[in-house]
Amino acid sequence: MSSHQSSAWVRRLRDQAERSGWTLQETVDAVEAEAGKRGESVSRLAAYRMAHGWTQSDVARQLAMRDNASQDRLTTQLVSRWERGIQRPDPEHMDALCRLFRTNCQQLGYPAPDYTVETNEAPTTQIVEAGVGRRSLLRGLTIGGMSAALLTPQISSALADVRQQVDNSLEASEVAGSTVERWEHTVRRYAEAYEIAPPLQALVDAAQDVAVVREQRERPQSLNQKQRLTRVVAQLSILIASYSRELGDYRASRNWSHTARLAAEDVGDRTLRAWVMARDSMAPLYEGNFAGAIELAQGAEILAGAGPSPAAVLAPVVRARALAQVGRADEARKTIEHAHTAFDRLGHDGQRDLLFGYTERQLCFHSAQVWTYTQDFDDAQHAHERATVLYAPTEYLDRALMGLDMALRLVATGNADSAAEHAASVITGLESGQRSSMIEGRARAVLRALPAKARHTNAVETYRDALVGIQSASGRNERN
Repeated sequence: MSSHQSSAWVRRLRDQAERSGWTLQETVDAVEAEAGKRGESVSRLAAYRMAHGWTQSDVARQLAMRDNASQDRLTTQLVSRWERGIQRPDPEHMDALCRLFRTNCQQLGYPAPDYTVETNEAPTTQIVEAGVGRRSLLRGLTIGGMSAALLTPQISSALADVRQQVDNSLEASEVAGSTVERWEHTVRRYAEAYEIAPPLQALVDAAQDVAVVREQRERPQSLNQKQRLTRVVAQLSILIASYSRELGDYRASRNWSHTARLAAEDVGDRTLRAWVMARDSMAPLYEGNFAGAIELAQGAEILAGAGPSPAAVLAPVVRARALAQVGRADEARKTIEHAHTAFDRLGHDGQRDLLFGYTERQLCFHSAQVWTYTQDFDDAQHAHERATVLYAPTEYLDRALMGLDMALRLVATGNADSAAEHAASVITGLESGQRSSMIEGRARAVLRALPAKARHTNAVETYRDALVGIQSASGRNERN
């Protein structure tokens, strides 16, 4: 591939990135991953350039314009040497590259400089002078014979200034490691309670927590501490997106997913970015935008790469679910088989985390749904039975969705009344706070699937009545 022009596959990848709303970091990762698959040597710096659609001469020209440098000094050959690793940019050019691509030197493939996070403190001389003034005032008033009983406005003001400086110093200090660990533990608690917590209350709690973490993240601190807090922001944001989706607010879900992607990009963890994008692909899936779900899931698969990770399982699962629902049965079967292979490579930790990993019970549940739509009913029933054993009775959300998928299989096999009775038992068995819009949407999908000649039987009428109750509990309809 020429160093001067992006190849056709890069242009196609950039088009896909624009359609799918990828962040710059996700596009860069996709370029790098695709080049690796093709056996092409692309450095991180080159991947950034290609993600922008620029040539090496474009980079040289923009750097020269930014720094008023001579085009003779900033040549295409120099950019080429940087990209091939023959020569490292000097500090001035490194800074210019970081500003051009709006990133840091680590993301461009170079070691991080040794620095601490800057603060906006006043100049030292001003602080010293202010401190001397307050000390002189307090000392002078004390020497002059003032007693505590005669606290004057001057003393009160000086004391207040001292206290404010102490407060500012404490508030601006580095967040303690124990505090970061507490937030990481909080995220794990949310993950453990994901299937059993009432979604609205959990959504409110997570939103309050992410606001506090954001404030703590802004304090001057070590790069490691800040990255850990940013990871927490990404995880809490994807949690809020998931609960918003469950409650039927897809716009909020998409917005919080975008926030999660920005935070994951800031962390610089490709695995986290792939996971966020895979979770993001579930929003169009539940909205019925199957083409959008397929495209986002494909992007997540590219980011995940060939290594074992939860995203490498979830992304093909989402793609298979979407393919099955648009009638592309053969592709759906191959894709869900690929997901099973990826799951077998996933480590124990990744297989037990319900929210940030991918569990066997989720794989069985989602596989059953795929095989229901591809009309592989025996496989679907086996997967359903296995999932029923693995899910705890308190994990109401997926158990309810599984039950409604079972009703869809009954419809497909000609048992309309049994399907209506089974679906009715699922939704009436839920408590009011558990009847989310996601469940309502799946319940209405069962009603739509019933053949016209069966829609006026007693069983179906009873089911319609049950749906009225779930609509009033969830407060809105869901397109699903």
